Amino acid sequence: MSKPLPRRIPSDDCAVSIDGAEYHPHEGEWVEMMTGMSLGEIKALERFRKASVEYQAAQGEPNETERILGIIDGAFTAICAMLANKIVAWNWTDLRGQPLPPPDGKPEVLERLNVEELMWLLAVAEGQSPSQRKNALPPSPTISSAIESPATGASKSTTARSRMKA
Repeated sequence: MSKPLPRRIPSDDCAVSIDGAEYHPHEGEWVEMMTGMSLGEIKALERFRKASVEYQAAQGEPNETERILGIIDGAFTAICAMLANKIVAWNWTDLRGQPLPPPDGKPEVLERLNVEELMWLLAVAEGQSPSQRKNALPPSPTISSAIESPATGASKSTTARSRMKA
C-alpha cells in the first residue's frame, strides 16, 4: 500500500458567532487534512486540554493576567503548529471573502482565524464527522472566555475582563 491521501472535508458546518449572530463563513469551502495522529500531535492536544485546568488555577493569583495570557498563548501556539502541518490544502476565505493562503506548515496563517474556526479545525483533525461536531458540546468556555474577540477587541466574558483589570 502507498502513503495515505489527505481527506477533503466540507466546511459548511463551521459556525462563527459575531455580536450574537451565527455565521457560516466557509459555506461551500473545504479543507484537505492528513488523517491519523502522530505522538507530537497527541501531545499538542493534551497540552491544549491541560491549559483549561491551568487557566482555572491561575484565577485569583497576583499575576493572573500574565499567567492566563501565557497559558493561552502556549496552548494555541501548539495547536496552530499542529494544524498547520496537518492541513494540506484549503479554499478558505477570510470574513471579507479574500482567499486565505494555505497554512503549509506556517502556524501564523491559522493565528488569523477566529477561535471558533480553530476549534472546528481541531475537531476535524481529531476525526469528528460533521454530524458528530453538530451534536457535540461546545468547547469549554474557560479558555475562550479569556480570549479577545478579533472583531471588537473585547473579551467574550465580562467576568474574565473584570478579573484581568483588577
